[in-house]
Amino acid sequence: MRAWLQGYAYRIDLEGPLGGWLFVGVSLSMLLLSLAAVAWQALRAGAVSAVEALRLLTETQEIMQALIALEETTEITGGDIDATGAA
Repeated sequence: MRAWLQGYAYRIDLEGPLGGWLFVGVSLSMLLLSLAAVAWQALRAGAVSAVEALRLLTETQEIMQALIALEETTEITGGDIDATGAA
């Protein structure tokens, strides 16, 4: 395998002062960073009241339904709707 790898123009030296520990260190750092990000999001999600989350979800769904109805009305009339809702 070493002979096959010698044919490549770009090589890295794993036998230097850092050796394979560089890859181990970077891998562990990325693992810790990703675990910290997931833990942070989990803590934020756990801190939110379920009632408030459901209320926000319901309000968002109502707004989306109103926007869809407005879009359908605009397509049917073919005109623009101003701030008062008149075509």
